[in-house]
Amino acid sequence: MATAAAEGLALLTADDRIRKSGRVTVILVRGLPSFPRITALLTPVLKEAAKTSLMKAIGWSKVVVFPVCLIPVAYLGLAAYQGTLGANPLEVITHTTGDWTIRFLLITLCITPLRQLSKQYWLVQYRRMFGLFAFFYGTLHLTTYLWFDKFFVWHDISCRYSKAQNSSRWAFWASYS
Repeated sequence: MATAAAEGLALLTADDRIRKSGRVTVILVRGLPSFPRITALLTPVLKEAAKTSLMKAIGWSKVVVFPVCLIPVAYLGLAAYQGTLGANPLEVITHTTGDWTIRFLLITLCITPLRQLSKQYWLVQYRRMFGLFAFFYGTLHLTTYLWFDKFFVWHDISCRYSKAQNSSRWAFWASYS
């Protein structure tokens, strides 16, 4: 059996070129001692294994990051249950959900430049999750405002924004006079 391996090794080293057998890339090296004459590169199989292990690590870290992203809404629920939201709980809930919407939106938007600058391409795996949390908190914010604050009375909502629009127009024109 040793002779068959030695003959195979002798046949392989006679070529002195890179050859591919299946999914494994092998470089044949001339001038090295008899052991090892074949140097294996990081092959596609090994790259796939490394990618798979990275994906598993990212999958487990997502399991940790997901509940961490829910901490602000859990805090609001606990504070509402205990009655510690203050004198105006609606304002606290609206501002907190709005603040966390902005924070998650900024985190989501910062991932791509951070990935490009640091060459850490695995960060992209978190971008969708943070974007969905930004949407979740934005939806909570909008629902809190429309349902609990304005009770879906569209006249009040439209009047508020038309007044704000008129006052901003007035401030704009006043600044140019």
